[in-house]
Amino acid sequence: MRSLAAVLGVCLLSGCGSIAVVFPRSSRTCGADAGCPSPSVCDTNSECVECVLDSHCTGASPACDPVTRRCVPCRGAIGCTSPAFCSPSAPLCVQSCVDGNDCPGFVGSCRSNVCAMCSDADDCVEGLFCDVPLGRCVACLRDEDCGGTTPRCHQAIGRCEACIQNADCPSGGVCLRGACR
Repeated sequence: MRSLAAVLGVCLLSGCGSIAVVFPRSSRTCGADAGCPSPSVCDTNSECVECVLDSHCTGASPACDPVTRRCVPCRGAIGCTSPAFCSPSAPLCVQSCVDGNDCPGFVGSCRSNVCAMCSDADDCVEGLFCDVPLGRCVACLRDEDCGGTTPRCHQAIGRCEACIQNADCPSGGVCLRGACR
């Protein structure tokens, strides 16, 4: 997963469109939502997943990524409030800009026509890291930044979680919204 951050950074800088991260499938099988722990759902491959439709997602992650079948902060027109938009290179809301004056509340940095929250670690509050390619302060950049009950770094959103994929859970478990169920 360490290469994901590099890919996201290259995509943000070069505008390569959208990318997808594919996580291993669950070993847990189901049928018509039967056999899946709540709030997971059964997909067309009879596997328990976090979501199949946007309506399966709520709160800070209201959109369903159709490839990873995980709820994400945004996708397309879902999840961001204007003037922000969903970045084509990562599932996060960003604000467009021409120069630093277009970025109130940010560090005054406009990179690749997107307002940046940070340009180095000193721009973030203590305990957060600067994801320099995406210009955002996050809780983690890699698994080594996490620990305790949340040892895995969900790099696409920069958050420490108990699991990223079903394989991180005990046998037969399903990873839902960063927790094993």
